[in-house]
Amino acid sequence: MRDLSPSLAEAPAALNIPPTIATTPLPIRPIPVARLWGGAPPPDVPAIAAIARTGAAVGELWKLASIGEVDSIIAAGPLAGIGLRDVVDAHREAVLGAAQPVDGRFPLLIKLLNAARPISAQAHPCPRQDRSPDGAVKHEAWVIVHAEPGAEVLIGLKPGVTRDDLATAIGTHRVCDLMRVHPARAGDCYYLPSGVPHAVGAGVVIYEAQTPSDVTYRMYDWDRVDASGNPRELHAAAALANVRFDCGDGVFRQTPRVVNDIEVSLCRGDAFSVSRLTFPAGERRHELPTPFPRVWTVITGVATLESDGSRPGYEARPGDTILLPAALDAVTLRVTSDLTVLQTIPR
Repeated sequence: MRDLSPSLAEAPAALNIPPTIATTPLPIRPIPVARLWGGAPPPDVPAIAAIARTGAAVGELWKLASIGEVDSIIAAGPLAGIGLRDVVDAHREAVLGAAQPVDGRFPLLIKLLNAARPISAQAHPCPRQDRSPDGAVKHEAWVIVHAEPGAEVLIGLKPGVTRDDLATAIGTHRVCDLMRVHPARAGDCYYLPSGVPHAVGAGVVIYEAQTPSDVTYRMYDWDRVDASGNPRELHAAAALANVRFDCGDGVFRQTPRVVNDIEVSLCRGDAFSVSRLTFPAGERRHELPTPFPRVWTVITGVATLESDGSRPGYEARPGDTILLPAALDAVTLRVTSDLTVLQTIPR
């Protein structure tokens, strides 16, 4: 299989980036990433149609990323071919507004996960203990985009599970037996503060919004081996140092809240919020009253987005991700077919 790891190889040097960035929606080029648990995506899920076009067992599409050596590229418009990091460097206030950068970069990582096979039982650095080598914290939100019948996600530990219980289970399927099992249903949203153990069963497609960290502590990987026949590395000591035992369903499942006629708030976490937006077919001007950037990922429908500085506009289709900079006051939508968007806003 060809290497689909994120790369900066295609990113040109950014020179003289114009200030029109302040009023321009920025479509983002997806980055396909091969994973052991990836595979052919379900054929009836428009939002991940781009995976099928890669012709590989892709486990993730990084929809927006600026982390380590990985930097998203603007896909279209006057800044096409420019890296997100260069755009933020050139016009930080216009892009980020009141949002705080992480290591000088955009403070979100947005993915679509294609779990054709189960994803490992794992945890991320706990923000209160945080003994990770790089000080990373990784809060996540999951929105289930698609689930095969009977599919499940595992989030959090069952009541009464102790550190000793988990320590003796690491490396075996007993780790999963200690975790809370939730049916995977399209549209459901879960919030996972950093440190909460989790896993994903087979047959699930997930929109994942997270803080920009790639630190993961694996506890069990379904007895899989890599192409060389070796089991994947586990991180027992780091996982035990960071796993949270104090989170229940009230943390993971927040009650959706109707904000207005188009927006339903799905979750509000420590570093970002996630909402579902629905726009009926037709034309409207959508106001953006908060001083933060917004990241839109189209789940269903087709619409053209334009602002005063981006005519004739960008046609967004399922799976597309568009960054709306903080300085963008409003966007005009010409909705061809009823549009569903997942919106993530950093805090």
